[in-house]
Amino acid sequence: MARKQNEVIVEFIELYRSEPCLWQVRSEEYHDRTKKDAAYSKLVKKLEELEPGATKKSVVLKINSLRCAYRKEKKKVEASKKSGASTDSIYKPALWYYNLLEFLQDQDTPWTSRSNLDNENEENSGDKPLPVEEEVLTTMRDHFKRPKEQPDRYDLLGSTIALRLKALDKRVAFVAEKKNQ
Repeated sequence: MARKQNEVIVEFIELYRSEPCLWQVRSEEYHDRTKKDAAYSKLVKKLEELEPGATKKSVVLKINSLRCAYRKEKKKVEASKKSGASTDSIYKPALWYYNLLEFLQDQDTPWTSRSNLDNENEENSGDKPLPVEEEVLTTMRDHFKRPKEQPDRYDLLGSTIALRLKALDKRVAFVAEKKNQ
């Protein structure tokens, strides 16, 4: 039974790999809902061999489970490499389907972002901005770096009262407002 189950999982992963619209986030196909639905239908049929009555939701859960286990093992491998371990003592993944999911290796890497307001460490490659422009950019950068003010209990109380008034009938709310003035 376990051997049959593993064979179906291998076929499931191979089918998943053959459908980049489901996993290749930087491709245009990834945003094509029609292609994704067709791909999910194929995966549902494959998963039904293990789980009769499988649905798109169960396919998504299975994919997430496989990917999560892969990521955990990948982190262990990377941590082992960073620790300076010799090539003989680098962590060997215990997950039997780890190698089958290596096509996902660069899909979990977060995109790097850059602020166009943070140019303190870069050289200006063109004309120097006017002092006014520089001041505006500095003010904007500082504004967005500043932490947001957290509402205190009085702000929250006011919001709660406002929500309650909005929920009332208009005439009742009007009377309540007049009464508190």
